Amino acid sequence: MASDRPMIPSEIPLDRVELTYIDGPARIDEGNCPAAVCVGGAYTRQTAGMIGNAPIELVTLVDWPQGLAKTTVRQIEAVAAAKDGTHTVEIALCSAFVWTLFNRSFRNDVVRELASIVATVREVSREINVRATLNTWEYVEQTNAMREICLMARESGMDGVVAAAGVPTLDLAYENAVKGLVEHAEGLSVKVILPCETD
Repeated sequence: MASDRPMIPSEIPLDRVELTYIDGPARIDEGNCPAAVCVGGAYTRQTAGMIGNAPIELVTLVDWPQGLAKTTVRQIEAVAAAKDGTHTVEIALCSAFVWTLFNRSFRNDVVRELASIVATVREVSREINVRATLNTWEYVEQTNAMREICLMARESGMDGVVAAAGVPTLDLAYENAVKGLVEHAEGLSVKVILPCETD
């Protein structure tokens, strides 16, 4: 099946985001070298071995997709990925927590949790990127949610945020969510997941 890049929504500021397309299973071999490969923790070491010195970013998803595990479990997953050779750790944020973002006590607990995960990864290697991953479409109706998410990511020492929603639809709500992240992402990288249409 051929894979075509979809039309990118016109309002997404391309100079400020990293676009990632969902192409399906990646093959790492001569002549077929993707820019990045996202894997679950169980496959990090094997994938790192397959990548070797190729210019491919290895991204390990932590607690994906729900973001419901205890801090200790998330730390173990993130540190294991760091030790197994990942370049980037993307930590899922629980979609339910957006409704309590403005509760100061809860918000501070989340920042402390994320900061402790970042710190444990940094103990293994300061070269590993750490990003917060969120199901962006679940946040679009919440006023100032994107600002709060970016602020929490910065305060916890993360390097960036990822707008992901499984297979997102390229509609106005998703576009607005991405624009909100970009608007408030000062000092953070922004990664946007886009689907590939196949025929």
